Amino acid sequence: HPEWQAFFVEHAAILRGFVEIGLVRFLQAKNPMVPGLADKLRMPMERDLGRARSFWEQANQAHLTQRSAPLTNLYTGRPLDGAFAVDHFMPWSYVAHDYIWNTVPTDQSTNSSKGDRIPSVSRYVVGLAELHHFALRSAVKRPASGKADYQLLSDHMSLWRLSGPALLELSVESLRARMTETLKALEDQAPVEFEPYRN
Repeated sequence: HPEWQAFFVEHAAILRGFVEIGLVRFLQAKNPMVPGLADKLRMPMERDLGRARSFWEQANQAHLTQRSAPLTNLYTGRPLDGAFAVDHFMPWSYVAHDYIWNTVPTDQSTNSSKGDRIPSVSRYVVGLAELHHFALRSAVKRPASGKADYQLLSDHMSLWRLSGPALLELSVESLRARMTETLKALEDQAPVEFEPYRN
């Protein structure tokens, strides 16, 4: 019928959005360990590591202040300089998000050589958890008056359904167990075109 056809053509974007929301809810319910499903339907056009960079810059500054040394490169163990890069532990082209819990500071050459390869969770999760454990405590803003600001912790809080204070109470071992569960599921489900990273 021509009137119905005109209606569907005119409202195609709304109908497509409705169908995509239903599909995302279904897929997320069936795949709880796969983050960013909404972004995988329509991949973001560009990466946005601004929040992750702030998170890691604050951590690096705190590390310099407290331990008189910068953070170390997870993959090489060498100290990072001030111009470090922010790497997606699981490649952005695979997870399609910039959540801070999937980032790590590294040097530019390591970041480039790693590319879209997937690092071994069992090999790197201890160091990754230690970096995040330290960084989480550095990212909380505590104004002289008022409540603590947990804005940079929101990705971790959402993933594990924890409040800011509960997240900060996690021991490094508990954080490592949570990160292992999350990242191992991603590693195990990675498509074959994502090769393993070996340095």
